[in-house]
Amino acid sequence: MAGECVPEGPNLKEMGEEELWELINDNRHRISLGVRPCILIPYLRQVKVLTEVDEDEILSCHNLTNRCMRTSYMLDLLRTQGRNGAIALLEGLMIHYPTLYTQVTGRKPSTEPSRFSGLIKYSELTEYLIRAVTGMQTELQEARNEAGKMGARCSFLESEVRQLMAQEEKSRHLQTENERLQRHLSSLQRDVTKLKDEKCDLYIRYTAAIEEKSAINGRLHDLNLQASCFLKISPCASGRQTCY
Repeated sequence: MAGECVPEGPNLKEMGEEELWELINDNRHRISLGVRPCILIPYLRQVKVLTEVDEDEILSCHNLTNRCMRTSYMLDLLRTQGRNGAIALLEGLMIHYPTLYTQVTGRKPSTEPSRFSGLIKYSELTEYLIRAVTGMQTELQEARNEAGKMGARCSFLESEVRQLMAQEEKSRHLQTENERLQRHLSSLQRDVTKLKDEKCDLYIRYTAAIEEKSAINGRLHDLNLQASCFLKISPCASGRQTCY
């Protein structure tokens, strides 16, 4: 909570080397996860507990494949500097990671010169703090700019998501309509098949009727022939009867 009192931990200036490193090692995992070496190294270089070679090795070694490993290796190098290495690390945390500093030491951070150990001259410390604050302000502005870009990107993506959802809804509607039309088409195809069957049946009946008509015509023709012959024969037979 804001304004909450942080209990004061032990005075770091009065702690010996082993006590300081025991405090750091107890929080080694937390420090390794929370610290970016590139942020602390300028101060550690300023107070001469790390060299340029150390910096290159920490930041460029191929065996250190992630930030946690680089931070852990930096702690190992600082351990070789004894008490000064521990004090410089904690002072760096107080400047750049005040929340983490409080978690590790139990003390409230302060940038008052009197709170520093004397590893760096007051004039150099003031100059460094000014550069640090300027750098933090620059990082903050860059973070805000990046947040603005990310916000615009998020708005753009949200707009695209809404469009995609609208297209998906339209696609579902079209799919439903397509399924309805497919069912209607299947029904029409069944009707067409039924009509074809009926047409085929009518054609068969029509063919049978034609054949039947042809047979009747043939029979009628035969009957007409028979009738004609009968009519021709009938007068002769009448004449013979008269002769007798």
